[in-house]
Amino acid sequence: MQVDLADRAAVDEVIKTHQPEAIMHFASHTLVGESMEKPFLYLAENITNGLNLLQSAVDHGVRRFILSSTA
Repeated sequence: MQVDLADRAAVDEVIKTHQPEAIMHFASHTLVGESMEKPFLYLAENITNGLNLLQSAVDHGVRRFILSSTA
């Protein structure tokens, strides 16, 4: 199953359904030059959506969470 991390309800549903023991999140955008040109894209994708995933994980009792860059 694939969902958009911006869709918090969908993220909740996936975690609730599959009950993972751990989650690994790799930041979606990593280009330094582009991040300077489009900072709000990076904030929305990497921070806001990452926080959606982390909050859902906490809410559903996932105790292991790895956040890593894809770079």
